[in-house]
Amino acid sequence: MRHQVDAVVQYQAELSYWDKSFVQLADRTFTDAFVKEELTDWLWRDFGFSWMIFADASDRALLAVENGRKVDADVGGRTLKWVEDHIEKANDLYETALLAKGGGWALQSIEADKDALAAPLPNIHSADLRMIDGKMSIVVVQAVVPKTMDIPAGRRKPVFMITVKPFSERMIRDMEDRLGMSNLGFTPLRQVPEGSIHVAVSDCSQPGCMVAAWTPRAPGSFVRSETLPSVIVIAMLAALVMAFIAARFGAVFSALQSSEAENRHLAKHDRLTGLLNRSGFDDVLHASLAKVNERPFSLLCLDLDKFKAVNDTYGHPAGDAVLKTLAIRFADRVADRGVVARLGGDEFIVILKHTVARPDVMALARR
Repeated sequence: MRHQVDAVVQYQAELSYWDKSFVQLADRTFTDAFVKEELTDWLWRDFGFSWMIFADASDRALLAVENGRKVDADVGGRTLKWVEDHIEKANDLYETALLAKGGGWALQSIEADKDALAAPLPNIHSADLRMIDGKMSIVVVQAVVPKTMDIPAGRRKPVFMITVKPFSERMIRDMEDRLGMSNLGFTPLRQVPEGSIHVAVSDCSQPGCMVAAWTPRAPGSFVRSETLPSVIVIAMLAALVMAFIAARFGAVFSALQSSEAENRHLAKHDRLTGLLNRSGFDDVLHASLAKVNERPFSLLCLDLDKFKAVNDTYGHPAGDAVLKTLAIRFADRVADRGVVARLGGDEFIVILKHTVARPDVMALARR
């Protein structure tokens, strides 16, 4: 899947990293000829992007093309809400790479690598897997820049190109054939079929975590077919070979158990703070509700005032430091009287046990 993401980044760069596109966007408008020749007749036909949207840093859509057809910009604007974080990241990378040059600006130069299989691209894009219009898709966001990477003074604020490439049935079947698996698909974590293996395709601390799930190939027949000729030819070493295979299988099985345990922990806990995530909180909440008549509990809903100003002023690393510090303080305050969860962003929630009396709940809330 990561190889597919890298490929789509290269495809998208053919238009977003191009002098003609940059000139076209001088007044942030698009000619009909540009839309037809470069977007609908070229990119959509060759690469099958379900969405091609041009937008500014404020998430305002300037042009939207859906499945090869130009649509109202407001329609594309509704899709942008699913990729706001990528636009923000791409804008941060663009601002970081921007250097003053003469009376204008320039992006940091890229050193060519003769061993690379693809043309060098400026490191100003953001790409990931995300559910768009009900399909797992590859999303790429990059500022439109010229090949020279020289930005005139009046063009400092970028226009971003957002492309969405859904995983088609053919792409999924090809991956199954290449990797020797079956029933590959994308599903919410809670709905993973029994007996399937799964892995998160994006940040599982976010609500509605989606995973790729599949049925693994049974190893028995594969091992037998590979080892039988050797066993016949070198019968004298059969015991050693089987012992080696058993040891290797034991090591792999142990590693899988450890990996699965780690995955189960990550599925229920926030990667940044170590607190329970939304999925872990839901489990505790459902268990508490099942016994609420005998053991009533309390909820504290917390969010951080002016947290966005921290990110905007000091950057996301500072915001992450604030979240981790407050998570420790919340957990210390609550201790063994309940559990603390982070639902996402600056939103936290606490479930207090039935043993915490109402006056103590109010005192803890004030603290």
